[in-house]
Amino acid sequence: MTFQLETTYSRVLEGVRQVPGPAVSTFDIHDLSVAFNGRSVLRKVNAIALDRHVLAIIGPSGSGKSTLLRTMNRTLELTPDARVTSGDVLFKGERLYGNGTDARLVRKRICMVHQKPVAFPMSIAENVLFGVRFHKNWNGRRKDEIIQNCLENAGLWDEVKDRVSEPASRLSVGQLQRLCIARALANDPEALLMDEPCSALDPVSTARVEELIVALKRQLPVVIVTHNLAQARRISDQSLFLYDGQSLEQDVTERIFTDPRNGRVHDFITGKVG
Repeated sequence: MTFQLETTYSRVLEGVRQVPGPAVSTFDIHDLSVAFNGRSVLRKVNAIALDRHVLAIIGPSGSGKSTLLRTMNRTLELTPDARVTSGDVLFKGERLYGNGTDARLVRKRICMVHQKPVAFPMSIAENVLFGVRFHKNWNGRRKDEIIQNCLENAGLWDEVKDRVSEPASRLSVGQLQRLCIARALANDPEALLMDEPCSALDPVSTARVEELIVALKRQLPVVIVTHNLAQARRISDQSLFLYDGQSLEQDVTERIFTDPRNGRVHDFITGKVG
């Protein structure tokens, strides 16, 4: 069972929380289907992500959450034999899978933070600058300016400002995740995707990343995959529920958690099924 995009869009807009700026659709996903080695993984998924809002993608393990996220910046095709078989992903009205679309440019515009933070074998400062150097995305900015601004925006500057020339590998896991966020922000992305960004973190580090996500949505849309329902309820404005590769329901997060329309969503939210 899937839902119509128009119905979802009207219900999402009906109860969006008050945030700066208008509730403008950034991602529009239409009847999206994905297969791995010919095996269907996503089937006619419909979803919307609004500008300067947080969309949480939730659902049981194996429901296709991370796969959907990876279609949104074309990192899906980096996996051999994975491909979009039908449907469309639009970003600001542009087809991400249209003929002639530059996948590398898409990944620059729409950055992803992964579940396991990885420090490149270089200094903290050079980690921040890595994507800027790769894409030659200086835009008149100085190195020191980029490093400080991005580390400040990631909530890490005060902790590392006296040792940015030291190897990033010396950071804690929680600090590394925030460094990965700073590295993504250095490219001036137009959207940020996050795949289970807190799953390896302790409660204190998780709280810091959650605060950061809420702050970042003032600047750009954030889409997060999370298995943590409490986290989704704390930080997201809308939630999308996937089940067995299908989009069963999307709505304002509080409504999803208090008055879901779909029976499977209700059973999952209330803990009747895992």
